[in-house]
Amino acid sequence: MLLFRFISKNSKKLSQRGMERTASANMSAMRSACSFAGQTITLAKFFTCNNLIMYQQYLLRRGTSRNTISFYMRRLRSLYNQAVKEGAIQRIPGLFSVVFTGYVRTKKRAVSPDVIRKLKELDLSKNPKLAFWRDIFMLSFYLQGISFVDMVYLKKEDKQEGTIIYERKKTGTQISIPLSTPARAILEKYSQEATLSYLLPFIIDNKKKERTQYETALRTYNRKLKELAKMLGITINLTTYVARHTWATTAFHQGVPVSIISQAMGHKTEEITRIYLASFNMEEMSKAQQAVLSTILPKATNRKEKRKMQRKENGKEFVRHCTSDGQIQCKHKVFD
Repeated sequence: MLLFRFISKNSKKLSQRGMERTASANMSAMRSACSFAGQTITLAKFFTCNNLIMYQQYLLRRGTSRNTISFYMRRLRSLYNQAVKEGAIQRIPGLFSVVFTGYVRTKKRAVSPDVIRKLKELDLSKNPKLAFWRDIFMLSFYLQGISFVDMVYLKKEDKQEGTIIYERKKTGTQISIPLSTPARAILEKYSQEATLSYLLPFIIDNKKKERTQYETALRTYNRKLKELAKMLGITINLTTYVARHTWATTAFHQGVPVSIISQAMGHKTEEITRIYLASFNMEEMSKAQQAVLSTILPKATNRKEKRKMQRKENGKEFVRHCTSDGQIQCKHKVFD
């Protein structure tokens, strides 16, 4: 049997059972595999150790990230197991051990509260369509970093007495979010455009598949976020996850316990939350270092002298200056 026919048939069955997300993932893996091997390759020819290794090398040459490669391989492995179960192909022990199916931890992107503030205050009165996507980003931040897919599928019934209660798509965890004033304002602003049972105007055509409307909205959202980042003049690429990472990081820096952040974000374990919080900026690390060093430095007669000794202890001489917005910053030079 041809690879693309088997996967297409499998994905159609999944869609009929309401498993649109898995079906979409399988089709994505199929398109990638067929771009390498063509649509005429059979299951038996594709699922060999040598072919999988060459496919992985093909993806690496194209600059595909290791996590994306793993995504494709894990999808193909699942489909391969299904093909074996149906008797369409013979099992090859350890077939997928020759390719990468793991996970590489990536640095989570977050922006400073100042960037969030500038985005909120950005004058988009002449561009209401872009203003809508800015508001959606802000709403994600206001709703404890809610993921875009969960925001799209929020139902009107999920809004209950000043609280949003929903089940996270990824984990099935139920999350309750107190509605803040700015979040309530955004929901009310766009409630008239939400014509169906959903809270926001993403899925608005009952003649089209909900999954298709979600995917279209996601592509548009990411494209508009790039425009917003350019308008703000920031180098960090704004994505749907930035609001989520920023909420978690900001909450942590404000002293919110990891257990509470974990619960707010719907993580199954605190370890997952700690991945979000693993990247401290250098300013915070510097403050932590100073706090530790201050406990062992000689006693100083005044604060100025103590700060000077702390800087020397670090082997750096800091020069203070004021920026145009009145903030005090420090530059340093290393002692010889």
